[in-house]
Amino acid sequence: MKQIFAVGFGLIAAFVLTVSTAFAGDVHIKEVLNEGSFTGASGHATSGDVRVVTTKDGRTVVLLSDNFSFDGAPDPQISFGKGGKHDASTLMGKLVSNNGKQHYEVPAGVNVADYTDVFVYCVKFNVPLGVASF
Repeated sequence: MKQIFAVGFGLIAAFVLTVSTAFAGDVHIKEVLNEGSFTGASGHATSGDVRVVTTKDGRTVVLLSDNFSFDGAPDPQISFGKGGKHDASTLMGKLVSNNGKQHYEVPAGVNVADYTDVFVYCVKFNVPLGVASF
């Protein structure tokens, strides 16, 4: 009986630990630099939370939370901006999915302290699809 309880308690503890780090997925967060929530742009519905973090292995990463949602468009990519203006030199890649948790590594040489926004940006039509400000 004691062994069953110990195993059950261990599984519950593992579940609690997993839930507490679920936002980060396979990214081990050292420090949260910025965080915000998306609002739609250019007639698109974009919502959910975003964090810019440094990882324990020294990378800087943009994390979209499991509540991220986007209604879809051609060529959506993640990038930074400042004061509502997108900066194309900060593109981090195509959106992996229109929904859910995902992460994007910030390119070398990009100083995240220079930016105030994370964009979901349509490169094909040169329009913002969603913006999160911090």
